[in-house]
Formats: sequence, structure tokens, C-alpha cells
Amino acid sequence: MGATQTLAAAATYIILVITLFGIISMVFNLSGLSFLWQFFILLVLLFLGVTSMIGLGNGFSWAWKLLLVFFAIALADMLLLYTLLAQKPALFTEHLVAVVAGFFIALFSMHGKKPAKVEKTFKPGKFVASKFGGTYHIPKCDWAKKIKQNNLVWFNSKEDAKKAGHKPHSCVK
Repeated sequence: MGATQTLAAAATYIILVITLFGIISMVFNLSGLSFLWQFFILLVLLFLGVTSMIGLGNGFSWAWKLLLVFFAIALADMLLLYTLLAQKPALFTEHLVAVVAGFFIALFSMHGKKPAKVEKTFKPGKFVASKFGGTYHIPKCDWAKKIKQNNLVWFNSKEDAKKAGHKPHSCVK
């Protein structure tokens, strides 16, 4: 995760918490059936928020998409809550701005840097790696022999393997 993505994730964590507290403060000013429906929506938002925070913490790209859904639902819910409440909530505008900011941060963070694509070639070279691994080996290495045939990537030099993002295994001298 790059510095921009890390900064976006940190800002999103803060905005997510602000959003949830804002909705919680509004939901508990309701009563009757509207409280029950809004409490259910709140539980869904809590689930989406926690799941997306875990996803962001682990660097999963789907977490940004889930956050986009979270903020879209939160925005619609806040507008609904505003119409349901007889007394207009304090800090409503600030919470609304936070939700909109979170929505746009998630929207623009979805298109992060994609990992370099490793293409396999069928011409054997001096070094071999798995297209799913991060280490290259000499072909006689026991670990290299465990790589499935359709996952093999061959390199003619150590430099080629390093350029593709692989590190040398201890078998490489």
C-alpha cells in the first residue's frame, strides 16, 4: 500500500467512525417502528464498516468498493433520518459533509496501483519462479521442482527476475 493509499485509509477510518457516531446519535432519538427499521440499518452499516476496515487493514482492493457502498447507504440513511426527526439533529451538516467526503475518498481510491503482471514464457532460462511467488530459483532447486508446470516463469538473468519483482532464493549464488 502506497503512502497515498495509507493516508486515504487513515482518513477513511476517521470519517467512518464520525459517520457511525452521527447516525447512532440520530437513530436513538427515534421511537416506535421507525426506530426498529433504523436500528436494523445501523446494524447493517456497522457490519459493512467493520468488514471494510478489516479489508483495508489487510490491503484488500474490495474494501474500497465496500466502503463506497457503506457511504452511499449512510448518505441515503442520514437524509431519511433528517426527514424522520422532529427536532433537527445537532452537527447534521458536519456529519453529512463527512459522509460525502468518505464517499469520494472511497471512489477515488478504488483505482489503486495494480500489481505488475508476470507473464510466463515457455522457453527455459537460467532461473525459474512461480507466477504467484516472489522468489526465483535455479532450476535444480528442490523448491523450483515443486512449482506446477503451468505456473512456471523463466528468466535468462538475475536482473530479469529482479525487474519482475522477484527476490533470489538461497539456492541462487
